[in-house]
Amino acid sequence: MKIDKSLLDKLEDLSCIEITQIEKENFLIQLSDVLNYINKINDINTDNIEPSFQVIPTVNVFRQDREYDQRLKIDEISLMAPDFEEGYFKLPKIL
Repeated sequence: MKIDKSLLDKLEDLSCIEITQIEKENFLIQLSDVLNYINKINDINTDNIEPSFQVIPTVNVFRQDREYDQRLKIDEISLMAPDFEEGYFKLPKIL
């Protein structure tokens, strides 16, 4: 695919941005370079290469699970709540 001024103008309109003439010239060069690079990548023969889902081997870096008994008692919770009744938080109506 070739990037030319008309395509860049269309992209400018579609993206709702204004590009100066100097920026257009720079973008034309940069976008052409990107597309050329992509074409080089597309030309690489990958017929005999297996797909790779994880290039770098991963190791579990998580800590060991331990059980903690840090649960709050219902009495402690009721003291912290602004309005607590029969085991439930009372909240103001929102509708």
